[in-house]
Amino acid sequence: MNIVMIVCGVLLVLAAIGTIVRLAKGPSLLDRVIASDVLLAIVGAGLVVDMVYRDSYENVTMLIVISLVGFLGSVTVARFANNKRERKDQREKPESSAATTSPERPYGHGRSRKSGKTVGSTPTARRGDR
Repeated sequence: MNIVMIVCGVLLVLAAIGTIVRLAKGPSLLDRVIASDVLLAIVGAGLVVDMVYRDSYENVTMLIVISLVGFLGSVTVARFANNKRERKDQREKPESSAATTSPERPYGHGRSRKSGKTVGSTPTARRGDR
């Protein structure tokens, strides 16, 4: 049993060193986020190995907290990166005005993103009101 625990410990330390190198090098923000998520998973695996070695369940709460922090952090950064990419796509294809017609909104109806007010919904803008 001791040999297995030593092998698991050495493998987890090597994995943590590789992950820390990736965390330091980058090159992008998403690479660093993935590396930090992997590092949290390695710490969780270390806690599990420790619980097996000591035959106790003392670290289960800490394992759950580490897992939740890793998950919520990854989801938050992924959502941030997705919003950033959408903004970049919008800058590349600017529209002439908010109330222009498009296949998605044929008469310019909809809500403005900033104010939440209805845009282009005057009675003369709709065909059915004429």
